[in-house]
Amino acid sequence: MSQQSYLIDTNILIELEDDHTVEEVYLAFLALANKYKVNIYVHETARDDLLQDRDEKRRDVSLSKIGKYNILKGQRGVDIEKLKNLFGSMKKRNDVVDMKILHSLDQGSVDFLVTQDKGIHQRAQRFSSDLARRVLFINDAKDLLIQTYEPRHVRFCHVEKVEAQEIDISNTFFDSLREGYPKFNTWWKEKCIREHRSCWVVYDDYDGLAGLIVWKDENKSNTDAVTKLEKILKICTFKVSSKSRGIKLGELLLKQVFWYAQRNRYNLVYLTTYEDQTSLISLLEYYGFVHLGNKGKECIFERKFSSKPLCRLKDTNSFDQACQSYPRFLFDDETRSFGIPIKEDYHDILYPDLYDPRQKSMFDSKSKKPGNTIRKVYLCRAQSKLGPPGSLLFFYKGKSKNEPSQCITVLGVLDSVKTAKSIADLMRFTGGRSVYSEDELRKKWNESPTRPMKVINYLLVSYIEPEISIHELVSFGIIKKHPQQSIYEIPHEKVKKLIKRAKLDFDPMTQNIIAVTGISGVGKTTFLEKLSERIIFQHLTGGNLIATARKTSPDSRDQMRYMDIDENQRFLIEGFHALRDQDSRLIIVDGHVIIDNGNGLSKINSEVFKEIDVNIMIHLEADPNRIFNNRLKDESRNRPIFSVDILKEHQDISRAQAEKISSDLGIKLYVIDCDDIDGAFKVIQDSYLE
Repeated sequence: MSQQSYLIDTNILIELEDDHTVEEVYLAFLALANKYKVNIYVHETARDDLLQDRDEKRRDVSLSKIGKYNILKGQRGVDIEKLKNLFGSMKKRNDVVDMKILHSLDQGSVDFLVTQDKGIHQRAQRFSSDLARRVLFINDAKDLLIQTYEPRHVRFCHVEKVEAQEIDISNTFFDSLREGYPKFNTWWKEKCIREHRSCWVVYDDYDGLAGLIVWKDENKSNTDAVTKLEKILKICTFKVSSKSRGIKLGELLLKQVFWYAQRNRYNLVYLTTYEDQTSLISLLEYYGFVHLGNKGKECIFERKFSSKPLCRLKDTNSFDQACQSYPRFLFDDETRSFGIPIKEDYHDILYPDLYDPRQKSMFDSKSKKPGNTIRKVYLCRAQSKLGPPGSLLFFYKGKSKNEPSQCITVLGVLDSVKTAKSIADLMRFTGGRSVYSEDELRKKWNESPTRPMKVINYLLVSYIEPEISIHELVSFGIIKKHPQQSIYEIPHEKVKKLIKRAKLDFDPMTQNIIAVTGISGVGKTTFLEKLSERIIFQHLTGGNLIATARKTSPDSRDQMRYMDIDENQRFLIEGFHALRDQDSRLIIVDGHVIIDNGNGLSKINSEVFKEIDVNIMIHLEADPNRIFNNRLKDESRNRPIFSVDILKEHQDISRAQAEKISSDLGIKLYVIDCDDIDGAFKVIQDSYLE
């Protein structure tokens, strides 16, 4: 068996060696490491880190015991500027220690780093998702040692919905809750039982009650959430047993929350937790929760939910967007998609929910039910290449003894693909997320020891039920005579059929259409050029749409104001449907709600905006003096000359008409200053979450 190596951060060392009662998980990790002679290292910079500890007694104890561990030496003369470029800026003195530790990990000096420092986890994530998988919280490190050296049979853990009165709180599972909150039993009886609060529980085949979420419904007039929205899901209690071994139950429970909130169209999910719950906070932030306030000593973490499609951001890859908005994902004309054949035995291990007939639905008699974790690993020796992070993966279960057979059962979103050339590589690249123990991996490896193995990390988005059968796949043109035996790319137009057939709880193919209005000269063109540096969208202008339909030059747009207004608006609608990019998730139409036709102001009818499916309006405004100067300086346009006072009056009338249109259509209107790019970007981001 290969020898794993773990580097423990200073916070782990202090917890293990300080003169106090050591938490059970730390003792379990150390006991497993000692039992199986796993190499535990402390970085040479740890001494410098410990010297900064203001607790003199604790510092002296830790320094006296550092020698019992292997000391890992870092690269000599490593350049600080190089570390900054790799791992980010340095704001505190001990940041250089954190960076040197990550540098040693990235070099491959050790297999895994164990730390409770959220900042180190975040630095690793910014560097690469592959490095982040090798930075473990103490509980994850313990689980990985168990999976490696004390594997058990796959357990069919499931989430079950019960009411509070069905749970026996004398169970030792609740002891830590009673210790932290002496009035826990009273709260449980008076709040949870009396109100028949709903709970999700996980029962482990070995340890009994292993995980619990207590939740309740709230609304904007009755909530502690910072963001007041109509339909709110509050997680009152979130606990996973420290005795649970080898399965990421926190992620299992959190996915239950995500899918329930998505399916039932909640606007917001929130919970409170203490600042020292670093592992939970890191998990929450990975999936889009944001710390927005405090309730006493507790931190309030919130995440919005929506059924709207995601739009591609310039500074964020589509996999990261999928994590932050899980279970939604980005699908546009840049998204690549792949079919992945998977054999029955591996399919049943990777997705036990689809195999075990005893498995209860995670969605209260609903059909879709996610598997054990969100983040999954698939191993294969396929020669085919996959696309970039964010690519869609459709898993096809081959001919099988048991149903389902010969069908697409699972939809995932690609994170990364690594090539493992050894068993040690496999353990390192999977970060403990493989369903196989090291012995099982060795056996699989030895079947073809000269061939490298692909490690495919991905998010499990959904089980597709009913499955997409081979007959449907043939009718879609995805399979011809015989199913593909290796990974293959699926054409974009055919993927649309698969997504429509998957019947997801959101529609990734609908479009957000925003009308940006304002009087001529306010600066819409410049504003949208700057906005396009932050987010990708199709930009359509009212003048170009009319010119396209009229089959005239866009240069004649200043003359169009004198043409028949109603006819122009019919042409605008026609031009929109002709130029609209069906694969663009965001379209911004730049136009007007009032037109000066030489005989006064004409107001554009609400029906025009309804016909082009506008779902948000932005009215762009500026100081009238600035508008006056803009119009005066723009020699490319032939606009009427108005005084500053008249322009102010026109802007007020334009805003009033925009308000009427938004009211008629039942959509939101945002009045934004022409320099407020950040405000507009936030409006667009929030619009996907409403």
